[in-house]
Amino acid sequence: MTQTAAKPPKQIDPTKQYLVSATHPQRGTFWAYKSEQEYGWLQSPFQNQQPSYLDLSDIQAISEGDTIFKWYLTDSAKNSYPYQPEKANTEISENMTQTAAKPKRKFRVRLGKNQQADGDKPEQKEEEKEEKEGWSPLLLVICIALFLLLGLAIAWNVQPFMDIVILLADRIDFTNFAQFLFALPGIGGLFQWIAVSFAAALGTMLYAIFQGLELAPYLYKRNPKRMRRIIEQWATWAKYRMVKKDGRTVSSLKRSYNNHPIRTYQTLCSTRNIVYILELAICFVTHPPVTDGNLFTFLWYLVTFQIGKIAWITSHSCSQCCS
Repeated sequence: MTQTAAKPPKQIDPTKQYLVSATHPQRGTFWAYKSEQEYGWLQSPFQNQQPSYLDLSDIQAISEGDTIFKWYLTDSAKNSYPYQPEKANTEISENMTQTAAKPKRKFRVRLGKNQQADGDKPEQKEEEKEEKEGWSPLLLVICIALFLLLGLAIAWNVQPFMDIVILLADRIDFTNFAQFLFALPGIGGLFQWIAVSFAAALGTMLYAIFQGLELAPYLYKRNPKRMRRIIEQWATWAKYRMVKKDGRTVSSLKRSYNNHPIRTYQTLCSTRNIVYILELAICFVTHPPVTDGNLFTFLWYLVTFQIGKIAWITSHSCSQCCS
């Protein structure tokens, strides 16, 4: 393809060399450089590489077809002139990389002090992208193993909640009512399926609720904007002084009003502590660490340092702990 040379503005001398700059409204200003047949772009602050003076033919080659940037040429006397790139059939890419046909040039963009983006061939970029997007067999095996371990850990932690559901269900006699539901024509099988999976479903739901309440204070603190807003509100909140002559009701109202900015976080922390105690009680009832399942026996072993009599990893079932 034969390209027609661009007509330079009158104030630009085609026999001279110029510094080339291209300005983008969002990305800033780029300066062209030439080093060992390599053309590229720099952004200040300049480090090892400095902008180069280029001939008009080189300027036309690197700017051809661009409609995004504003171009300026600066001569040796520091005089700057606006420059209009020549229109072309091929568009220049937005990351300011282009390959000319004759001669073939490689362009780079250097951003700041230590960042550099290579303008390699499109084919090489596509191959590298395909390699990065693919899953290696080793990574796939590791992910599957991690998911299996996570599933086993969840199943291990859900078991006490399933056991407490079975324990409570055994305390209540649903025999007649269950037989009535199972005997219903058409939907009796559905109730039988629900009865089989009832303990697992309800136990899993209780476990999820407990875990959510335990993690709520930590998740509440993960938002810096929310924490900043609460702290600023607390610092500027008008507080009542606690006076001894105030009655119990007035003192309670003053304390509640003074703590209003942090009331939500205090409630989450208190709820978390209660849930910890309930979870400990459920685990103790369903999987007691002592033979007789007595709490005072467990505390006695702890106080007297009889650690060997405590079953830290126990497999007692609900029928064993309730017998």
